[in-house]
Amino acid sequence: ANNFSVALAKAVRERCQDEVKGKVLDLGCGPGRMGMELAKMTDYGLTLHCADMNSKAFQLTTQFLRGGKLRWVEIQEGELTEHRDLNIEDLGVDAKRFAACVEWHQFPDPAAIDQHKFKGYSLVVAAQPHILKEMPNPVLFLQNIHQHIEEGGMLVLGSTLDTKLGEGLLDGKTIQDLLAADFEHVASDDVPYAMQETKRKFGYGIQELSFWRRRAGVERSVQAKKAAASQHEIKTIGKLVESVGNQGYEDETVLKQYLDFHFGEGHFDEGNYPTRCAKLCMDVVEKLGIAKNDALELGGGPGRAAMELSRHFKHVEGSDFSSLFVNTGNKLLADGALRWGEGSTTSLESLGIKGDNVRLRKLNAMELPQGEEYDMICAFNLVDRLPKPRSFLDECTAKLRKGGLLAVSSPYTWLETFTPKEHWIGAYKYGDNDAPDTLSALREELTARGFEEAAPAQDVPFVIPESPRLFQRTVAQISFWQKK
Repeated sequence: ANNFSVALAKAVRERCQDEVKGKVLDLGCGPGRMGMELAKMTDYGLTLHCADMNSKAFQLTTQFLRGGKLRWVEIQEGELTEHRDLNIEDLGVDAKRFAACVEWHQFPDPAAIDQHKFKGYSLVVAAQPHILKEMPNPVLFLQNIHQHIEEGGMLVLGSTLDTKLGEGLLDGKTIQDLLAADFEHVASDDVPYAMQETKRKFGYGIQELSFWRRRAGVERSVQAKKAAASQHEIKTIGKLVESVGNQGYEDETVLKQYLDFHFGEGHFDEGNYPTRCAKLCMDVVEKLGIAKNDALELGGGPGRAAMELSRHFKHVEGSDFSSLFVNTGNKLLADGALRWGEGSTTSLESLGIKGDNVRLRKLNAMELPQGEEYDMICAFNLVDRLPKPRSFLDECTAKLRKGGLLAVSSPYTWLETFTPKEHWIGAYKYGDNDAPDTLSALREELTARGFEEAAPAQDVPFVIPESPRLFQRTVAQISFWQKK
């Protein structure tokens, strides 16, 4: 995806050529890039109000306009960061002319903007990613926004159409129902965007931009608006697992996402992640001539990678800490087929897997059963989700046979929700100093346990859909370690 704010400004300019030259309100403006682009397109011939729910979003921009330079921090992994710098000239913005046509405002609740002070706009844009989700009351906002727009003026909304309203969604039809009395729908466009969280993790979305023209001569009563708004209870979709920790993996919604992830074809041409990880492991196994008797996958969810490894090993054990994931994978192995969601299916036959030499069970990766040994242990997207990852390394060391292979894949998104900071493997700060990155720290830990790096680490990107228009793209790194 290209820069979303630039693409948004172009779409607004094309659809609202007359309105953009008047009095414009940019809601959820963030650092104000979209407003800068609109100002440039109109040769700074507009009155622009940039507003956000949090004033910190644009405080740095006001300094940027005065000083001409901007510096921010980009998260690499854990607490490790790098600085990024930008000059105002790089954006082609005339700082003095832009500062002369813009005002900055904080609106904690866009549904409660002062309608006497902020009115008569020819154009209101509320289209940045997640803006409706982040509002305290998006329904009331949609009910009230007409009060701030002049008759014939335009409203531009952006949404991925996945904000929950009770048991329903704030989808296109619901938005239409809420706006129809005051606005006429003019057009809709799709604009993709990407939001970087860390060096290896991105959020991708497809924002629907809908354009609405304010009707003339329409004014509903306050009572009617309140009655319409009260029909909806607001609840936004959150990142369940990252907010509540490992218990999120027992959630049915998360299960559906992971079944799509394990047994779907993948998104954006990235392919199926568990299958690719299993293949990369087998490439190293074949190259090193490692025995193919027993393999163990830890943190394997519903077990796709374990099933793929069963093509090559005599015995494969898949495992996860989630009973829900394990039971679902075992149902596929027992019944030969599995159905989930709205018509999604898979089967052992379609996967080309017999399944008679693989079993799944619930295991704690930090406390493995005694008396069992393996030629290969693999853990994909697990190490940065464990409370004590060094205990996991100790267990793998004890359970691997001499010459065996340990494969660890992770995007290194360390969070204290899962792992207390004192147990992170690298990627933390101590005082003004940085610890090694995770791969370097992992190398130190495993070398001390008698391993050597068996092959160069590789990046393995994957995509998890959160809704039809919202995706999480992550770049994991897989590393290979042979026990000497």
